[in-house]
Amino acid sequence: MYYEDNKHTDQIDEFLAQIDEAKDDPSIFVNAGADKIGDNQKVIEIIVSDLLMTVQGKQSLKTLYHFVKHNSEWVFWKLGISEKTELTPGNKVLNPPDPLVHKMFHIGYRPFDQVIK
Repeated sequence: MYYEDNKHTDQIDEFLAQIDEAKDDPSIFVNAGADKIGDNQKVIEIIVSDLLMTVQGKQSLKTLYHFVKHNSEWVFWKLGISEKTELTPGNKVLNPPDPLVHKMFHIGYRPFDQVIK
């Protein structure tokens, strides 16, 4: 098992502190663009689809998935759902090895054809 060192722990703590501050100020969540969209599910699906079709969107979703997968108890504890009292900080990150086919056709997370152009 590979565990990432605590190089992002300060950033995560700062992010959680910002969330705690923001939830007390409802004016932060007022967004004129969101008011225009309203509850139109089709528009929301199109926007999310466009975001997730980019390389950055796919990588962000994959990163979020791995974090939640390996730190689900910590996430539940932060949400007040878990009954456990002793938990380690939510910084367990296991990097699964890339499949051989991915290594053959990619440099990092970029396909060869994007790097060559």
